[in-house]
Amino acid sequence: MTMTFRLTPMRFLAIAAMIGLAVRFALAPFTTATYDVSSWAGVINGINMGESLYDTGYYWYAPTWGYILAFLTPIMNALDVNVQGVIVPDIASGAIYNAYSRITVPEFNLIYKTPLIISDLVVGFALYSIVKSLGKDDRLALTAFCLWFLNPLTIWNSSMQGMFETLSILGMVLSVACVLRGQNFFAGACIVFAGITKLFPLILVPLMIGFIVAKHRNDRGVLKDLAMATLGGVAMFALIFIPVALSGDFSQAFAFILNRMDSFDSGGGGLDLLHPSWNNIFAVLPVILTIIVILAIYMGMSTRDLEKRFLLLSTVSMCLLFAWPFFPPYHQYALNMVPLMILAYCAGYRVLITPIVLTSVLFFLAAFFWMGPEMLYPMAAGGYLSFDTIGQWMDFLKQPMNSISNLMEYIKFVPALLALILIARPVVGNALKRKVEL
Repeated sequence: MTMTFRLTPMRFLAIAAMIGLAVRFALAPFTTATYDVSSWAGVINGINMGESLYDTGYYWYAPTWGYILAFLTPIMNALDVNVQGVIVPDIASGAIYNAYSRITVPEFNLIYKTPLIISDLVVGFALYSIVKSLGKDDRLALTAFCLWFLNPLTIWNSSMQGMFETLSILGMVLSVACVLRGQNFFAGACIVFAGITKLFPLILVPLMIGFIVAKHRNDRGVLKDLAMATLGGVAMFALIFIPVALSGDFSQAFAFILNRMDSFDSGGGGLDLLHPSWNNIFAVLPVILTIIVILAIYMGMSTRDLEKRFLLLSTVSMCLLFAWPFFPPYHQYALNMVPLMILAYCAGYRVLITPIVLTSVLFFLAAFFWMGPEMLYPMAAGGYLSFDTIGQWMDFLKQPMNSISNLMEYIKFVPALLALILIARPVVGNALKRKVEL
């Protein structure tokens, strides 16, 4: 009797997950952003010396990622991981190398990136589950998983650069899943977790309110559901901030929002069309917020296709942040658009495959040219290459790669703007058609 291998949807999902995990765990130890990871190492060193999260002097975010670093500290100690890293004086002086002096070893990078890789995987499974809950077939749900988990930008963010945007995106995607299923307590908790970790997902809050209102147009359950969502958000806020409040660090932990805004606006106010900058967002922020409110009202007045409309408008809301030619998003921030565009694509808006691919490739390349050979310093710290070899690569490649990266600042708005145009085109076409018929 011969055995035949049948590639069922679950087997395909398992294979895709294993491929994505294999790529991530192969890259994670040997690549990283020296600036950010040196801060994480500093946090863990400070915790080992008995300091609180914010007393270490290396942490300036909300405490969510800090709690994970604190959880990893005894694990690294038990495994005798070199948390100090390799200190290279030439890097500190900036005379030879363009990086920060504390270069972490591969074992450190692998351990601290593991929670980020797990988060990537859970986001993928959540996207798969949402698409299935919409009544779509296994093929489309698998497509959603692969578009996220095998995405080069996703892999870069968590497994190469090692940034924790994936945690915020996990909260955002779970909040979408919960609100679609009427689990409003958990929807409120997840969106607050996402927004506290990184601010961008908070732009979905008005739409979530509109969706809840639309679901209860003919009954009085809207106040109960909104109250449950609010209760969940308050509970999550308390869960995150009570520990730092007990240690006397609440003001530092909460001030990250104002501090980040101050850092963006440190170059002066006003709109500068010739020089793409984060400062420019403040000039158009009232316009963005006005559009978001209008979209939320439209969502609340909707009577059909609520789930599909919510996913589409969520994509529109997030893309609005990144569709301005004078406001180039960092690559890790642009990742927020990807899962929402994937969900809208699976909900029926197939034209979004182009901006999904364009976002993934464009921002991956932008990150690659921005980082350059610097990302390979952990290989030298682990003894696989010499610092002199990487330094020579830096001398030869860093300047031309930076030049390309600077030029790419002027086209980063294209994927988001293209998504908005593709979404708006049929709406405008139908409106013009009705006008002609009149």
